[in-house]
Amino acid sequence: MDNLLEFHWWYILIAVIIFAIVKRGKGGVVTKRYEAKLVAVEPSFQGCKTEATYAVFKEGRPDHINIEIDNLPIAAGEEVELLMDGQRFARVKVNRRSSIDFDHWSDETTSFPVVSGGEDLCVRFQGSDLFKGTFS
Repeated sequence: MDNLLEFHWWYILIAVIIFAIVKRGKGGVVTKRYEAKLVAVEPSFQGCKTEATYAVFKEGRPDHINIEIDNLPIAAGEEVELLMDGQRFARVKVNRRSSIDFDHWSDETTSFPVVSGGEDLCVRFQGSDLFKGTFS
């Protein structure tokens, strides 16, 4: 038993194999990454933390989009709209932590537009634009 608790070189090999199995999911090597710096249009939303990214992986792998906005001064359960180049592609409910998270892969059932750079992203609530940004 004492011998088993001593450090052996093969512990590293087992750790690498376990790590590879866990990380072997979707994605892989990112070939292009786009970010949209979202700017608050309404002054009451200046304190919100925003992040909007789109990742393109090597051919044959699904694309990934992630849009997060924290500290929204909107009641939980209310819906905000996500628009790309003026076309709505999603409605997302504000959660109880006053944030939204649109985090999806292109091979899932939720569809979203493909980003290739230059697309305008807009977050809208009750017909008013809250945030705007352009993927680049």
